Amino acid sequence: MDSSKETYERREKILERHRQILSENAQNASELHEKFLQFRQEGLGLTAKLIQEQAKAAGGAGVSQGSIAGEQAPVLYTHAQLEEFAKGDAVKCLGPAYEVYRGRRISRIPNGDLLLMSRVLRVNGERFQMKPGTEILVEYDVSQKPWFLQDNSYPYAPYSILMEIALQPCGFLSAHLGAPLMFPDQDYYFRNLDGEARLIKNVDLRGKTVTTRAVLQKTMVSGKQIIQGFSFQLSAGGEAFFEGNSVFGFFPPEAMANQLGRDGGQETLPLYEQPGQGDVTGVAIDLASSSLTIAKNGKPFYRLPDGHFNLLKEVVVSPSGGKNRHGYIYANKPVDGRDWFYTCHFFQDPVMPGSLGVEAILEAMQVFALQMDLGKSFQSPRFDLVPGNKMSWKYRGQILQTHKKMKLEIHLASLERTGEQALLIGDASLWADKIRIYEVKDAAIRLVEG
Repeated sequence: MDSSKETYERREKILERHRQILSENAQNASELHEKFLQFRQEGLGLTAKLIQEQAKAAGGAGVSQGSIAGEQAPVLYTHAQLEEFAKGDAVKCLGPAYEVYRGRRISRIPNGDLLLMSRVLRVNGERFQMKPGTEILVEYDVSQKPWFLQDNSYPYAPYSILMEIALQPCGFLSAHLGAPLMFPDQDYYFRNLDGEARLIKNVDLRGKTVTTRAVLQKTMVSGKQIIQGFSFQLSAGGEAFFEGNSVFGFFPPEAMANQLGRDGGQETLPLYEQPGQGDVTGVAIDLASSSLTIAKNGKPFYRLPDGHFNLLKEVVVSPSGGKNRHGYIYANKPVDGRDWFYTCHFFQDPVMPGSLGVEAILEAMQVFALQMDLGKSFQSPRFDLVPGNKMSWKYRGQILQTHKKMKLEIHLASLERTGEQALLIGDASLWADKIRIYEVKDAAIRLVEG
C-alpha cells in the first residue's frame, strides 16, 4: 500500500472517530478534548481579557458590540460587519485578535449573492472558549424577489440555499470563538466535511426573516487540524422548517494539497464512462440547446431552473439503468473559472460551493423527471423538496477553477407515482475530473400540483 493511501485511510479513520465523538452527549467529552481545553483555556481567557481591555481603552463597548463608521449596532454583528469579514477587513468585524492575519489570507464566509446572513443577534457563550453548547442566533431577511427565487422554476428556496442559510452561521461562530487563533501562525482553509439535514416542511420565504440557531457540539484537534461539529435549525415566524448537523474543518495548505477524494486517491469513473457498460443506455440531452428550461403552455413551473442555477451541460437519462434498476442519471459540465460563484465563495480562496454540487445533483434528477414526463398527470406540475426526507453528504475535495470537468451520477433507489406526487430518491457521487469528491445519500425531489 503506498504512503498516500495510508495517509488517506489514517485521515478517514480520524474523521470517523471525530464523527463518533461528535454524536455523543456533551457530558461524555473525549479525553483529547478535555486535555485541549485544560491546556488552552487559561491562555485563551487571558487573550479575551486583553482584547476587552483594548476595546475599553479605545472608548468602545467591547468587540461584540462594535460598530463601523459610527453606525449604531443594536445587534452583536451588523450586516456591514459581516460584509467586512466576507471580503474586507476582518478586524473591523472580529476585533483586534485578528490583527495577526493582517496581510495574510484568512478563512472567510461567502460574499455577494451567497452571503445569506443579515445580522447576528447574539452568541450564548464566551469568546475564545470552545465550549460545547455555545449557541449563535442569526437572522436573514429574504426579500420579495431574491435572485434564488427568480432563477428557480418555482418561487421556493432551493436546497442549496437552505444549506447555505443553515451552514454559514456555523462557520461564523467558529470565527467569533477564535478557532483559527488556536494556532495563529498557521494559515487555514475552512471546509465543510459532511453533514445531514431534514426538511421539516416547505415554507414560502418571500418577505420573511429566517432565523438560524446553530450550536457548537464539539471541537477536536489533530496536529494542527481543527475539526468542529455543529447542529442547526432554521425557522420562520417561530416555526422550524429545516434542521440537521454538520462537521467542518480548518486545514493547513499541505492537507488541502493532499486531498485524495472518496477513493483514496484512485482515479475512478462514473458507471456511464466505464468500459463495457452496454446496459447503461438512454437519452443524451444537451441542456444548452434543450427546451427543458422553457415553460410549456399552461404549465409555467414544469421546467428546469436557470440563471445562477445553470449548473449542468449534458445529461444522460437511463430509465431502467443503475444498480437498483430504477433509473440512472449521468451529467457533466466543463469547469469555467469565470462562473459567478467563484468570486463569492470564498474571497482569496475560490472554490465551487459544495451546496451547489448538491444542487447540480438535484437538477439532474429534475432532468430525468422532465424527460420521462413524470408530471403529465398533473394539471400544472411543479418541483418541490420532500418534507421528512433526510439527506446526507460527504465532501473530500472541491471543484477548483483549474479543474477541467465536473461530472456526477445518480442511482435512483425509488421512483414512486401516486395521484398526489411523483417522488424520486437516489444516491449520488460527484467528480472533479477523475477523482470522486462528493457522496450524497437520499437525494430527493418530487413533482406535485402547482
